[in-house]
Amino acid sequence: MKFCCVALLLSLSACAADAPAVAVCCAPDDTATTDAAALTDAGPDAVADSATDTAVDSASDASGADATPGFGCTPGNDKTCNWLPQGVGLAGHCNADGTCTCNPGIGLEETSGKCVDMSWCDPHFVDSCHGNDSATAIAGVCQPDGTCVCNPGFALDADGRCTSTVCHGGCPTEGVTRCAGGFLQTCDGPANGCAHHWFTTDNCHLETCNADATKCVPVATTTCAVSADCPCGCGCGGGKCLCAGATPPSCSHDSDCGPACKGLICTAGSCVAAGAHP
Repeated sequence: MKFCCVALLLSLSACAADAPAVAVCCAPDDTATTDAAALTDAGPDAVADSATDTAVDSASDASGADATPGFGCTPGNDKTCNWLPQGVGLAGHCNADGTCTCNPGIGLEETSGKCVDMSWCDPHFVDSCHGNDSATAIAGVCQPDGTCVCNPGFALDADGRCTSTVCHGGCPTEGVTRCAGGFLQTCDGPANGCAHHWFTTDNCHLETCNADATKCVPVATTTCAVSADCPCGCGCGGGKCLCAGATPPSCSHDSDCGPACKGLICTAGSCVAAGAHP
């Protein structure tokens, strides 16, 4: 079994009587004494160097690669209070005791003792630039400084995120309901660049939307009186649900992607499933 020890050597009489140092060792039980003795024999400078190297390695491991290294900050350098090392602007002020006071509206991340500006995107997440819309394509790329560069078809919104430049999921009248893509939705107020937008209130669980997008029906429905009795993409003929129609390979508008019950939108020339809140 291995163990780690930190010993404060107040006097190294064998080498230098007035040279205090910190010795840090980590070894199996049967070699700990030997390693400590070797450090002592090497002199106080070697003992101090060993302690310093170990402390630096430990601080590096604790801080991780995602944040400004070390806990807290360096007095005189407010930039070291930024959780994101290259984050735009200053998120807080470094106090004389090495603690951070974050700016108004910016939170303190307790593990690192640094300030996290929520306007920053996170470079380590693929789609942290995605704004509040229903488009499912990758909206943009987060830069090391926490700002977004939007992909074609998207533009920066007021929060600095990338939102589709096309109004997806617009609806005609507030209060109207529908079933689309397995979600039960109600037409709500302005959002996503649209005068009105669909807001999800429930889902079909193990069922699917029906052909006229008004309700949920069992996926395996085969008999019918009218087309509304059949699953999305099907019609009623001779008392049976007749289904046909694959998703088109390309599109210019949402309407190109099939009936509303499919819950598809046109993004970057392709039909993709809308999010839960188109």
